[in-house]
Amino acid sequence: MKSIITLLLSLVLCAGVFGQDHDVIAAGPASDATLGAIAADASACCTLRGDFNGDMFISLPDIMLAIAYAFQGGSPPPCIDHADTNADGKVNVQDILILIRYGFGMGPAPSPC
Repeated sequence: MKSIITLLLSLVLCAGVFGQDHDVIAAGPASDATLGAIAADASACCTLRGDFNGDMFISLPDIMLAIAYAFQGGSPPPCIDHADTNADGKVNVQDILILIRYGFGMGPAPSPC
């Protein structure tokens, strides 16, 4: 279990360093605090934060889709609020870490919609 978590965290960190940048909230090059951050569009479509594939569960495929979206130019979730797991108005590495911790029973659930 810990090796899977370590692998996922490594993927997130590598993707953050070598992945594509999204529209960063702060102008200029991405910093550690804003790496991969994008503005989360406030909308009424939110049903379950962290549910990237729309199956109403948070599972490993959601984590992988979140990593691909945030750092590798993958497709966004059907509702952008699903990507903003901590409801701070940004989609960044913090949201991915919440999914990983929750997915492996090591942290709280994503913020409610």
